[in-house]
Amino acid sequence: MVKIQCLRNQEYLSCKCVIATRFSTRFLGLMGKTQFQNGEGIYFPNNNSIHMFFMRVPIDVVFVRSEKRNHGKDQKVISSMFQSVQPWKPLLFDLKANDTIELPEGTIEKCRIQPGDELSLSLT
Repeated sequence: MVKIQCLRNQEYLSCKCVIATRFSTRFLGLMGKTQFQNGEGIYFPNNNSIHMFFMRVPIDVVFVRSEKRNHGKDQKVISSMFQSVQPWKPLLFDLKANDTIELPEGTIEKCRIQPGDELSLSLT
């Protein structure tokens, strides 16, 4: 698991974010789940698209890109965001993104994040 924090305002997007590296986790994601609690999330490394087929709950989606910042170090930066994405919606994607984060609906508004914000990811 990983904690994801916005460096600009120190808000935690997720304190219990699963890293989807296994095929089963990447494939299933949130399909079939009826609840997605505040503080939870799913981080999809090396993935810049999602679909909402077979989903039961709306979610917030954050696409993340890697950028060289802070003396050439790679930093995770918000590329784009989608709020309250409803179940059974078609594909969402961001060609500039490297990774995707799925969060409970309302997280983007609650955490006041915006494109260009740097994120800190720390293993828990």
